[in-house]
Amino acid sequence: MRRYGFLIAALGFLIAWPRLARAEDPFAQDTIVFSAEGGFNHFGRLATNGYLNAWNFGARFSLLPFAPFHTGLRLIDGSLETGLEPVYVRFSSQSQNYGGGALDLRYHFTGLSFGPFVPWVNWLGGIGGTDLKVTRLSGPFMFIMQAGFGAECFVSSRTAMYLGYQYTHFSNGHTERNDVSLNSPGGAVLGVSYFLPF
Repeated sequence: MRRYGFLIAALGFLIAWPRLARAEDPFAQDTIVFSAEGGFNHFGRLATNGYLNAWNFGARFSLLPFAPFHTGLRLIDGSLETGLEPVYVRFSSQSQNYGGGALDLRYHFTGLSFGPFVPWVNWLGGIGGTDLKVTRLSGPFMFIMQAGFGAECFVSSRTAMYLGYQYTHFSNGHTERNDVSLNSPGGAVLGVSYFLPF
């Protein structure tokens, strides 16, 4: 009996949530977004370095520079977020580090939202310093690129938790003799965002 009560309450919550969570539109033009996130990537086996695993942390300051896009095609309706993000990566399997800054572009698919859930995709690119030295890749600085997708869940009208897949790429851009890039086929990211009207 309790199971049915829980299912009915959960269903009612999802039905009522859009009115509660979207009383104010968090994706309105000129909204400022503060985000903090952490992620994990596995880069696979390197020739003489074993498996390379990395944790990463970031804090993003963003702006929604445009009003939400309404194209008439719900599939691509959404809101563009443009942000700057300091990024720290700890290569835990090597006890080495990367730190830098990046531009982060994120698109929230508001047209595909379901209750408090909104899908997103993102791309991040930047440059930073590192002490990472692995087979056929070295140098005092490297470029980072990340791409991912996932969904955010609004726990209030202005706060969203998000979870997603994260692909990560490192390269020194041929500034060193050894430049075989690192690419992670598997990774995840977890974060929280605060949407504040300007």
